[in-house]
Amino acid sequence: MTAVCGPKSILTIILLPTIASWLMVALGNTCTLFFISRTILGICGGIAMPIGQTYLAEISSPKTRGFISSTSILAAMTFGLLESIAACLVSWRALAWTNAALVMLHLPFAFFSPESPVWLLKNDADEAAKRGLQFIRRTKHVDAELKDIKSHISDTEEQAAGNSSDLLHWTYLKPVLLLLVFMALRQFSGAFVVISYTVIIFESVGHGILDPKVSTVILYSVQLLLNLMSNGLTDTIGRKKLIIASSLIMTASHISFGTFYYLNELDFSKMRPYNWVPLISLIGFFVGFSIGFASIPFVFMTELLPLRIRSCGSSLISFWNNILSFIVVQFYHRMKTEMTDAGLFWFYGSVCLFAALFCALCLPETKGICLRQLERELSKKSTSTLTS
Repeated sequence: MTAVCGPKSILTIILLPTIASWLMVALGNTCTLFFISRTILGICGGIAMPIGQTYLAEISSPKTRGFISSTSILAAMTFGLLESIAACLVSWRALAWTNAALVMLHLPFAFFSPESPVWLLKNDADEAAKRGLQFIRRTKHVDAELKDIKSHISDTEEQAAGNSSDLLHWTYLKPVLLLLVFMALRQFSGAFVVISYTVIIFESVGHGILDPKVSTVILYSVQLLLNLMSNGLTDTIGRKKLIIASSLIMTASHISFGTFYYLNELDFSKMRPYNWVPLISLIGFFVGFSIGFASIPFVFMTELLPLRIRSCGSSLISFWNNILSFIVVQFYHRMKTEMTDAGLFWFYGSVCLFAALFCALCLPETKGICLRQLERELSKKSTSTLTS
């Protein structure tokens, strides 16, 4: 799809069905219409995530790639915070109208944004690529960067055009497998269960300090502020250190929350003085999630996938991520019944601990390395692994 239209063009086009779906919610009065609307939104989101991450990676420089690639998650968190605040103040129909209006406001910005220089150069639009890169970099001196991009494209095009069968080659299969495992750990860390069921979780433990909806707003605010901080740290501390720290903090938060659940079920009255523990545990969880697991997996997705398979690889990984997200959220109540609340959160904590070990042992540090150099280094490592 991106080979024909270009990532920026596709991202602009899918704004139209997104607007239509929110209008269906605002004007609809049947469950069927709401299901159709939600399906359209899901499809648009599934298309936008991999293509958007690829676009951000291709327009950013090595020094700012971590920050820029994280902005999509930052935008999602900002939107989530605004939605949780608005949900306390207005009706759901008014919220749907507001969402449609916000997407409409985005249309002119998307229309006048430059196309990916990589895509333009691959389609022999050298002058357009130069103008776009000059606009992005805010300088006319982009010839060296253009030459580097063209050289990398030439290297990859010496072979046949990339397709899904290339994923069977170990050079390309290895980063895809790493990212598939990474995304599975991200989903089974319990992050989206906590995000989706925050109010229900607070109500289930008898949290009585604040109204559950107010607590949700506090958690989203903490998540947004910490993600703002972590976006800068991604390009200074590095992706690998942040993701390990993120996993360990989430582990501690899940274990403490599970322990509170366990003791609360044994003797609810004795746990009343400790009603602050759920809020502190979930704040700790959002701290851990925000500094690493929220955005860095998508940064890795754009950095580790070679250009030759970046389109089909990112689509496969995003599809896998969305399927697992659906499964984890959909089966939360069944897992809670089978494992108990305490057991489920201890399970999430165990997954987070395993994620820290996986990241420490299997994932490379990519901070400050240009995509062309990174691809060459990973290709050499894959080749040496096969020959050793």
